Amino acid sequence: MPVEGHHRTEGRVAGRAGRRRLQGGAELGVAELLARVQREAAPVAARTPDRARPAPPRRVPEPPSPRRSPETAPPPRGGGLPARPGVPGAVDPAGVADRPVGRAKAIGSTGGPGPAGEVDVPRPVRGEHRALTERQQVVGRWLAGAFSAATALAVIGSVAGERVIFGDPDLTGGATAGAAPPLPAIGPPTPGPLVALPAETPDEQKEDAELPGRTDCADRPGQVLDLVNWKLTLPTGSSSSPAEVEGQRLKSFSSADWFNVRKDCAVAFRAPVNGVTTSGSKNPRSELREMSRGGTGKASWSSTSGTHTMVVKEAFTKLPTGKPHLVGAQIHDAEDDVTVFRLEGSKLWVTNGDETHHALATSNYVLGTPFEAKFVVSGGQTRAYYNGRLVTTIAKDYTGAYFKAGAYTQANCENAAPCESGNYGETLVYDLKVTHKP
Repeated sequence: MPVEGHHRTEGRVAGRAGRRRLQGGAELGVAELLARVQREAAPVAARTPDRARPAPPRRVPEPPSPRRSPETAPPPRGGGLPARPGVPGAVDPAGVADRPVGRAKAIGSTGGPGPAGEVDVPRPVRGEHRALTERQQVVGRWLAGAFSAATALAVIGSVAGERVIFGDPDLTGGATAGAAPPLPAIGPPTPGPLVALPAETPDEQKEDAELPGRTDCADRPGQVLDLVNWKLTLPTGSSSSPAEVEGQRLKSFSSADWFNVRKDCAVAFRAPVNGVTTSGSKNPRSELREMSRGGTGKASWSSTSGTHTMVVKEAFTKLPTGKPHLVGAQIHDAEDDVTVFRLEGSKLWVTNGDETHHALATSNYVLGTPFEAKFVVSGGQTRAYYNGRLVTTIAKDYTGAYFKAGAYTQANCENAAPCESGNYGETLVYDLKVTHKP
């Protein structure tokens, strides 16, 4: 944030990596210098507006004293480096005299050779000079006002990872070219007034509750997701008759292996390749099926009547070896699946019935990356969105429809190995919302 200072100046800087040795033998690292500047400048910056204040008017240099000839007069105060070699009073750091000369404006100066406000300075060798950033100029102006222009040049040059070369003995008190005056002792900043922050809104509190990495999560999936109108199918049970959990029992249900809450407050769904399957599928699942009437009835709606939406915030975290395919969300009708979000390796597809590779949502999905999958169905049109972007629109009339979400592993012991519970597909669901409008 810009702050107001009493003086502004510009010095040449020549690059040198690593630490910078200051006059007096004290050696400070870039990080320590920056920390010291920020500690002192922060209270001042906090009390100033975001936009830079108007610079003070240029000072008109005093004419040379009659007792002095132009050849013996010192350079004007506030100027940058003196003119090219051969100009009386110039300080010529080693090697600078041999460089080509260019025109540059000296901030805060109205004197020197050339048009008012400009001086002739050697052009830097590529890789040895860079212009000060806005932040460095801001801190420099503040340091110049609080201490001295020389101190500002020393600190800013050191923090920038470069060495300040002074060309104005009148500012530096005769400092040798290439050296910097010792830094003044900077004490702790004066604390500013305490500012009462407004309380978080309910929406902000909800957003905080959904942030990954929290450790105060609920113990049960039913405390993280609204599972009132859902039924859970697990990869356990007897052949062709997997275990199911629904109604009030689902609110407090948790399974350490297949359905639980993780430390990032997401609900984990896991289905192994050797899990129990339903009678109509060869593949196992740990998946939610949409219900109605508080979980007592099965959801059944039409693509041609009303608007039906499901939004799932989830992440694929594990794919089965042998056949790395996994479904995270889908629409099913009275007979078969209509469309699903299906991950195959790093490619996330949106299917259309039996057309597995109907539309590509992304070709470089990275396991563990949260994303938003959304289905919107109305007027015989089924729209699929990936992170808010429309992936495809499927024109199809169907009835007896319902949403599904979780982990539906597209592999089994016939096409994936090893055939064991440690070979599984897994998703994390952070949020799940379904709406139906007439």
